[in-house]
Amino acid sequence: QKGKGVSKISGELIDAIKAALEAEFGDTYEIHTMETEQDLKKPCFFIATERTEMKLFFGKKYLWKSLFCIRYFPQTEEEQQECHGIAERLMRCLEYVAAGGDLMRGSGMSCRIESGILLFFVSYDSFVYRRDETAVMEDLETRIGTGGDGIVSQEKEKLSVQKN
Repeated sequence: QKGKGVSKISGELIDAIKAALEAEFGDTYEIHTMETEQDLKKPCFFIATERTEMKLFFGKKYLWKSLFCIRYFPQTEEEQQECHGIAERLMRCLEYVAAGGDLMRGSGMSCRIESGILLFFVSYDSFVYRRDETAVMEDLETRIGTGGDGIVSQEKEKLSVQKN
């Protein structure tokens, strides 16, 4: 992922997760990316970024780790059984997602059920490259001449040189 901003990567991953959920579960399930528990229509999903890390890998190459939590609110009173069935489907449909033109593999998948709500965790890791924001330019003036024999004569030349 070259030259993409941090918030752009997270947004693309959330969109990719949402698209994978829509493909797997269809229109039967509402999928939210903003937390609103008012007028909740069950069954539904909430997608949230749980944690983001960026660690220097080498030079200008960084390892970008994004951990997401997908919460599932079950419809039936058989919460445990329904949540376990949904967790199995989430593991399959979120293993690979298409984000920003790249196919990304989910890792570290785990889940637990708290207060009748499924909490499903998945991490998507990628490398990002840091670019220098601006290149400094300066003028370089050169004079080339000979010892009076006139064979080579170049009075002035301006060159733009990029500093690293």
